[in-house]
Amino acid sequence: MLRGMSPHDQANLDLIALLTAHLNVQTPHASPETPEEPGVHAAPALLDVLIVGVGFAGLSAALYTARGLKRGVLVTSGPSRNAPSPHAGGVFAHDRQSPAAILAEARDDLRPYNFPVIEAEVTALTGHGDHFTAVLSDGQEVRARKVILATGVRDVLPETPAGLREQWGRGVHHCPYCYGWELRGGQIAVYLPGLSGLSGVQRVLYHQKITRDVLVCTDGVAALTAEHRAVLSAQGVTLIEEPLVRVDGGAGGGVTLTFASGLAVDRDVLYAHGAGPCVRSWPRRWAVW
Repeated sequence: MLRGMSPHDQANLDLIALLTAHLNVQTPHASPETPEEPGVHAAPALLDVLIVGVGFAGLSAALYTARGLKRGVLVTSGPSRNAPSPHAGGVFAHDRQSPAAILAEARDDLRPYNFPVIEAEVTALTGHGDHFTAVLSDGQEVRARKVILATGVRDVLPETPAGLREQWGRGVHHCPYCYGWELRGGQIAVYLPGLSGLSGVQRVLYHQKITRDVLVCTDGVAALTAEHRAVLSAQGVTLIEEPLVRVDGGAGGGVTLTFASGLAVDRDVLYAHGAGPCVRSWPRRWAVW
């Protein structure tokens, strides 16, 4: 420590020295005058950040990384969670635009920064103390000091009723906030197998913010008390307590619901939540801990 310097000032000088050393680290480049020897391959350059993303989160992370003057790469593969939907509601400055169009604009925003984007999957990820090494599905290797996992989630949908998966994002949706305003005052259905108790009643009535005309498909007899049923009946809710066997897209939009008895009902939308969103699975070879 210099004479007369406080510990606080010395700590600041140490921090400045550390930052200066980091800024002086140069990305190695192969010299054109000295070609590599046969069979000898230089390790890939050590980047600041590897971003593993599949949609909006990955592109957002890449944009901030680029603006922070960090060296990085975005590895992305596969569709985003809302790819099946014709439009995304509630996205500021992009309300009711298609997810594909929003992603295209996001890539356009990133393009001036020359930030690399690789269309591939990360098949293996290992930690080495001060950095990570990722192996990609196209055979490339990426080395980075930090990793951002922006892989998002996926919806786990039931195999039955038939047609539900095919109509997902079209006539079948999971969120009244994302797709509800367009249907206000219409006719909606909610798929709630195993409906029971006061919490189930509250879940049904939650959808009446859109319309009073709510049909509930319970896939069997609902475990509701007489009081629960009276509340739903007073609010104009219709219960169909038999298996829903098929969901078809309507000619003018919406869905046609077919039940085990042969009853067919048309609705503007079917809200279904499946088993819930699940974090995208990571390969077993991601040994980073």
